[in-house]
Amino acid sequence: MPVAFFTRTQTGALVSRLNTDVIGAQQAVTLLKDVVTKAPGDAAVLSEYGKALTAVGRSTDALPFFARSIQVNDQDWMTF
Repeated sequence: MPVAFFTRTQTGALVSRLNTDVIGAQQAVTLLKDVVTKAPGDAAVLSEYGKALTAVGRSTDALPFFARSIQVNDQDWMTF
C-alpha cells in the first residue's frame, strides 16, 4: 500500500483493517486445512495452505506444505 494510505487513515480504521485481514487469514487456514486432507496431492492446494499459514505467522509450519507442493508439481510457478 502507498504511504499516503497510512498517513491519511485514522488509527482505528487501520486497526480494523488489520483485524479483518488477520481474521480472514485465520479462516483461510481453517478452510484450507480441510481441503488439504481431501486433496493431499493437489499442488495448488498445498501451496495456498502454505501461504495461508505464512500469513498468520506460522511460516515454520508452512514449509512442509511448500516442499510437498514442489514435489507434486515443480513446474507450477505460483508455488514460488
